[in-house]
Amino acid sequence: MQWIFFKEDYFNESKFKKLVKTKGIKVFLEHERTRGGRDINIREELEKLISNSNYRDSYGLYKIKENIKSLEKDIKNIKLQEKYIIEKSMEKVYKIIPKYIKVRCKIYLFLGGEDGGFTVSRNRIYINYIYYIDNMEELIKL
Repeated sequence: MQWIFFKEDYFNESKFKKLVKTKGIKVFLEHERTRGGRDINIREELEKLISNSNYRDSYGLYKIKENIKSLEKDIKNIKLQEKYIIEKSMEKVYKIIPKYIKVRCKIYLFLGGEDGGFTVSRNRIYINYIYYIDNMEELIKL
């Protein structure tokens, strides 16, 4: 629950250190590097974002700060509706592939960046949740 960093009105060093150690930030940074060779100074971007409420970074991280209440609500709903979301998703998958084929993948939600997500070796799927904040039905359709 490292998005709590974005609730602060000052740059909280200890929460920043916890944030950059998360798998989500590591994957986001690596993905951004491989997409266009852009190396991100995440500390600098987040310092600007926290200190200036009008700052709009090119990675969309400002959307986290602007939508923090909706994000918290969505995460609670995802946890409560986890089985329903998986069932609906699997219904869609098995319209495309035969049911005897076992689907074994992990789905990770991350926030930030310009694209909607990506996959690694087809067994790890990363979805940029920034596009689905307050729109759970669209996430399920995905």
